[in-house]
Amino acid sequence: MEKFTPGPWRYGEDQVGTKRVFSGDYEIVRALSTHGYGNRLSREERDANATLIAAAPELVEALKPFARIAEIMGEAPPIGTGDTLHSWELMGGSAALRFSDCKRALELLRKAGISP
Repeated sequence: MEKFTPGPWRYGEDQVGTKRVFSGDYEIVRALSTHGYGNRLSREERDANATLIAAAPELVEALKPFARIAEIMGEAPPIGTGDTLHSWELMGGSAALRFSDCKRALELLRKAGISP
């Protein structure tokens, strides 16, 4: 079971511009004020931060399959693959699945107390 409040999370703004992230009717965080002493972030940056925080549960779920790959492989990718586990050439460019990225996903989830 996850230790954090389950998603989905969403964000809203009160009358004075304070960003609040919610899960259902419950407030998760209220630390995204749009005004105040020393606040040098633009409204656009605060909105982007609130959106990122609200997406956290979904980002965790998106990382889990990659972390699981690293967990299964252990400390190193299969012999002969190098860091690139698979790559694709697409019409708009290329993409690659790297062991180091999978391992980083695993490290981040573990740091947050989440198992894949």
